[in-house]
Amino acid sequence: ALFRFRSCVGIEMVPKIMFAAESAVRKYKSRGFAAKAASQSKLASLLVTGDFLRYDWSGASVVFANAVTWPYKLLHSVALQALRL
Repeated sequence: ALFRFRSCVGIEMVPKIMFAAESAVRKYKSRGFAAKAASQSKLASLLVTGDFLRYDWSGASVVFANAVTWPYKLLHSVALQALRL
């Protein structure tokens, strides 16, 4: 990360997408980007397999949700949780 976040976490439920994310983290490290990062987040804790709504992100400064294909009910639930930030 170019910005000095306290931590950065990716949460994913879909195994195929999680595999792609893990592959991206390996490339990030192998290409030397991790060594130059301003954030000191550990790569091993960068990704979590799980449900975005069951993960406690109430202390987050920034939340990004790639919600292009999410159904309305899920978007609504995320919006309610975001109001607690």
